Amino acid sequence: EVLDRAVAGSEPALTEVVRSVQQRVFNLAIRMLGTPDHAEDATQEILLKVVTHLATFERKSAFSTWVYRIALNHLLNVRAKSDLERERTFASFGALIDMGIASFDRQAAVQVDQVLRNEVRLNCTHAMLVCLERPERAAFILGAILELGGEEAADLLGVSHSVYRKRLSRARDRLHAFMQQRCGLYAEENPCRCARQVPFTQSAGKLDQAALGYAEL
Repeated sequence: EVLDRAVAGSEPALTEVVRSVQQRVFNLAIRMLGTPDHAEDATQEILLKVVTHLATFERKSAFSTWVYRIALNHLLNVRAKSDLERERTFASFGALIDMGIASFDRQAAVQVDQVLRNEVRLNCTHAMLVCLERPERAAFILGAILELGGEEAADLLGVSHSVYRKRLSRARDRLHAFMQQRCGLYAEENPCRCARQVPFTQSAGKLDQAALGYAEL
């Protein structure tokens, strides 16, 4: 009913439709692009596509599925890469983490704010995702984070089920290989700790307590 009214030109109904999917689109965009500012821009572009193509929704699937398909097509094909996408490879990001680990021995024992620790953890998570190529990143987000079934995920990406499974497997292998070398959340014996990375991240100018990018989303 709301969709019918939106297609018929009801502004309140259209606003309701947009609000119903806006957060889902943003959550997908930030995982694909890595930074809140680029995710916000992409979200607005995607929602504009949703609004302008609303009359073409044939209701053969859930509305959210249709929106995800539009969003993924946009995010996989948008030409402009975020700064994080241009900079990040597993090698370069690993080197940055290792610099932080090397600074641990020089740190005095300090209490780290929980919000800042979460900011570092989420920053790291998004940076690792961005180290993946976009097709693998999308497959991992759909399969491992959103936990969609294989057939649905493959359909959203417009690829065969076997292609989707290969992309998802490659993404998992690459992320696991990276994390098992350093991440203390992955294995207790690994050296990296989110809280202990906070001072180094601040000194490197990559963490501003007054302008958090992830922890307060």
